[in-house]
Amino acid sequence: MFTIQKGDIAMSAWKQLIIDHLLKKQLYMCAYCGEEFREISPPELDHITPKSKGGEDSIDNFQLLHHICNVKKKDRIVECLGKRLKTVQAILNDIQEISLKKIIPAIEKTTIQRALIITKNNKSKAATLLEISRMTLLDKMKQYGIKQ
Repeated sequence: MFTIQKGDIAMSAWKQLIIDHLLKKQLYMCAYCGEEFREISPPELDHITPKSKGGEDSIDNFQLLHHICNVKKKDRIVECLGKRLKTVQAILNDIQEISLKKIIPAIEKTTIQRALIITKNNKSKAATLLEISRMTLLDKMKQYGIKQ
C-alpha cells in the first residue's frame, strides 16, 4: 500500500497509475452505478471513506465513479453500491451448490462481458482477446443473453 503525498512531483503520474489499476479492478465500470465508463463520462477518482470522515489518500481508499455518481454520493460512505460488480469470487459466493455445470457458464458469461467492455464492444477484438472465433463469440453472446 502506498500513500500519495501532497506536493509530490509525480502525483499526476501516480494518479494515472491508480486510475489504470482501478479501471481493471472494477472491470471498467463505475463502483456506484455499475455502468461502464465511456468517453463522454470518464472515471473520476473518489475516496471510499471521504477525507471529511477520516479517509486517507491511499490506494485502498480509492474507487472510480462517473462524475454524476460522485455528485450523488457526496461525502457519504456508501456500503451497498447501486449494482455489484461481478467478479469470479462474487459469482462463486452467489452459487449455493458448487457445480461445474453452474460455475463455468457464469464465469464464461462474465469473462465475455468483461472482454466486450475492455474492447469497447468491438466483437472482433473481444474474440481475439478471448482466443475464440468471432462466430463463437456471437453464439455465446446469444446463449447468455448478452446484448449485441
